[in-house]
Amino acid sequence: MHIYRFLLFWGINFLMFSVHAQKGNMPTHYESGGYNVTPTYTQTIDFCKALDSSSKLISYQTIGKSARGLDIPLLIADKNGFSDPVNIRKTNKSILLILACNHPGEPDGKDAGLLLFRNIATGLERDVKLLDNVSIVFIPVFNVDGHERFGPYTRINQNGPVESGWRTTAQNLNLNRDFLKAESPEMKYFLQFYHLWYPDFSIDCHTTNGADYQYVVTYAIETGAQTDQEIARWSKEKYLPFIESEMVQAQFPVFPYIGFRNWHDPRGAILHKPSPAIISNGYFAATNRPGLLIETHMLKPYKQRVDATYSMILFTLEYLNQHIQEFQQIITQADENMLNGQFASEAFPVAVGLSKDSVMIDFLGVRFETDTSELSGGLWFKYFPDEPQIWKRAFYSTPEIQKSVVLPVSYIVPPEWGQLVERLKLHNIEYTVLTQSQTFQVEKTIFDNVGFENKPFEGCMRPTFQIKRYLTLETYPKGSFIIPVNQKSGRIVALLLEPESMGSLVSWGYFNPIFEQKEYSEMYVMEKIARKMIEDDPSLLEIFEKEKLENPEFYSNQWNVLNWFYQKSPWFDQQLNVYPVGRIISDTK
Repeated sequence: MHIYRFLLFWGINFLMFSVHAQKGNMPTHYESGGYNVTPTYTQTIDFCKALDSSSKLISYQTIGKSARGLDIPLLIADKNGFSDPVNIRKTNKSILLILACNHPGEPDGKDAGLLLFRNIATGLERDVKLLDNVSIVFIPVFNVDGHERFGPYTRINQNGPVESGWRTTAQNLNLNRDFLKAESPEMKYFLQFYHLWYPDFSIDCHTTNGADYQYVVTYAIETGAQTDQEIARWSKEKYLPFIESEMVQAQFPVFPYIGFRNWHDPRGAILHKPSPAIISNGYFAATNRPGLLIETHMLKPYKQRVDATYSMILFTLEYLNQHIQEFQQIITQADENMLNGQFASEAFPVAVGLSKDSVMIDFLGVRFETDTSELSGGLWFKYFPDEPQIWKRAFYSTPEIQKSVVLPVSYIVPPEWGQLVERLKLHNIEYTVLTQSQTFQVEKTIFDNVGFENKPFEGCMRPTFQIKRYLTLETYPKGSFIIPVNQKSGRIVALLLEPESMGSLVSWGYFNPIFEQKEYSEMYVMEKIARKMIEDDPSLLEIFEKEKLENPEFYSNQWNVLNWFYQKSPWFDQQLNVYPVGRIISDTK
């Protein structure tokens, strides 16, 4: 029988929490409030400091400040009382990160984590044993400014708690889209913390939106091409079967985090999509570490959701403690694979989607009816949660590489784009700086059919484009940055600098100035030059006539017509739409 199995038979949280309550040992605000409240930011900080004072095993720190200058709290639990990664690593322990209130309207992980740390602090042997081979770092409130936007009207779809925080930061940024571009001050501090501690396993706690169904919790962990394949195999074949089995015995059956083919329509196929590195578990996977996304179900009572989150964390700790040597060997080998370039020996996936292959599954749903709304004119799905049903659905969950590239040996960035290299440093990316100008054979990228999305996303105007590449010799000035691929953060290097990667700096709009034409011709000047160009090259007229036929609107605008000729003249800007980042494809200079 597992060391914690008896907790399940008696009800994990009832037994554990009532024992502490009887002893008067630091009830959390969640417990004192009848399991449907979550503490305010100030109450959370005060409780964290109280835990620090109450136990030698617990330490309170901060990782940085929010846009409004509030501290981002950190709790550390270590059996020796160590509070820094260097000393913890010397004891050969693994480090588990629990991240909560990434979206503060979804505080389940905060309350589950505070319960866990309170139980460790009170010193019951079964709780302290969780620290035998694992130390825990816990950020109870990541988005502290969003947490301060506290009230009853923050999550319209959600069943408790009574009050909670807001989804985005004070700058209206979604931190769970910011892991690659690191636009927010909160994310900048988090990445410094993350790459200092480099957790071996990370858990990000959320609450989902979507349809009604029986599952209290769904999950995601990357097992496709976006991460080390041995980590993927371990996650899929060993860790997940254990977690799924334990959760069933705890009366919390789980299922992969889902969406529907037609958004909110539960009648169609069910999708479990890969997670890109712009969000937490996708980012952790790209850094060669398993990252578990917990998504409790919004319509379930808050206590059920906190209990389920607690159980997922508890069983993860149990599994890591029992299999620590195998786990550490796998992640150590993954890091070595990055340093020796093994991960880049094949084409690198920059876009991953779902395969067309599916299987039929039994999904634990509930009865629903479909009406046409006389108010909105659309379909109105009416759920009956007290009437469970088994939905037979096509399930799509197999990742498929949609776009891949052969990676270069290094990337080279000219010094005028150095402010973006500063952003790379946040990801622990190593580089060297040219001390004198030097000529390299590089592969350059030119963008074609450039357009822009019609509204901003996370504050960015994102371009759309196609790319072409060509080889050339180019001299880069002193101060240019050379960024090798063979390094621990090599996947992040490629995801940030390959333009077609979802989450690349190009895709976020950080290179948008290169798409702007800055020099123009006066039309009366170009009228004369265009005729001379046709006279010198009669084939140009044929190309022009073809353009007129294929694009009649083009010919209706005189300026567009003459600018077309200007773009084909030697006066035109030869750097327009050319990506300034070069790809060094060989060590030979």
